[in-house]
Amino acid sequence: MKDFKVVEAMYARSVVMNADIKHGLETGRYLLAVKPRKPSRHLIAQREYLQRKRDDGFKKLEVLLPADVYALLQSGLREGESTASLLERLLSKDDDYHISIGEPDK
Repeated sequence: MKDFKVVEAMYARSVVMNADIKHGLETGRYLLAVKPRKPSRHLIAQREYLQRKRDDGFKKLEVLLPADVYALLQSGLREGESTASLLERLLSKDDDYHISIGEPDK
């Protein structure tokens, strides 16, 4: 969980930014107080969508690929196909170009 430093409103003050304040911020003597914003409807909907997908058993996959491998992968995309659909197709046995997992190379 993210922790926050808080101060009671009566102790907070507004100041004009000057060299002393900048130095205090750089050294940690002063902290900027930021009033947290409520999450937007879009963000709430996005979080709910991701949670529903996780509840349905979906897993998140994040990977960094070399440029040539990425280009090769993108060249296999069919029109209107997402990268997730491409990976699903490559891993399925229904496609001529499927990848066999756990089987020795022939």
